[in-house]
Amino acid sequence: LQGAEGLLMTIPQVLKTRPRVLTQLLWRLRERSREALDELQVVPPRALLQAAMSSIEAHPEDAGVHDAALALLADLLAVPDYRAIFAEVGGWPYVVMMMEARRDNADVQRRGLQILCELQRGSAFRGPHADRVAQVVMQMLERFHTDSKILEWGAWLLLELGNLRAVLKMLEHTGEASAAGLGALQALHQVKWGQTEGADMTAIVEVVRVVGPITLRASQSG
Repeated sequence: LQGAEGLLMTIPQVLKTRPRVLTQLLWRLRERSREALDELQVVPPRALLQAAMSSIEAHPEDAGVHDAALALLADLLAVPDYRAIFAEVGGWPYVVMMMEARRDNADVQRRGLQILCELQRGSAFRGPHADRVAQVVMQMLERFHTDSKILEWGAWLLLELGNLRAVLKMLEHTGEASAAGLGALQALHQVKWGQTEGADMTAIVEVVRVVGPITLRASQSG
């Protein structure tokens, strides 16, 4: 059984006892989800999502299982219908809790952040979780401030969550010449005044205070 449905049916048989085989099944399932989208139409989305989540829960210390399961989740959540279901089954707090538990693991943080970004793109109501998500993201940006993907996705997510001032604070703290500072500047370029949450008239003063001197230095050096 090599199709998506067959792979999914095999996972319960190895879930708790054979983590290496489980890891291979998850990677193969991810490949099938990319290669044969028609196969996914016969597989219940909830079952796919729960297979990934159950794998992580069955092997809380196995980095290989985590990486494969998180990669599968990130791919599935590019589809709006999967985001909605994942949010319904507690996806937001589930990912945040996992990131809090493995805060020193860059791979887990990167995959977790990718999933949070996919959820934020729509169809996944985040409810009361925005503050907790923002706190995790800010801690991650501080810890992995040289990781380009974490910087890019983290700054974008903070802006989407209405934390413009947190991005400005990061820029002010690290300076525009640092990797974190450059990531913050790139994120700020995406702000749409009056549309991006938190980007209102009251924030303009703070933006001018932080970004103004940077612009001046750039003009003087250029």
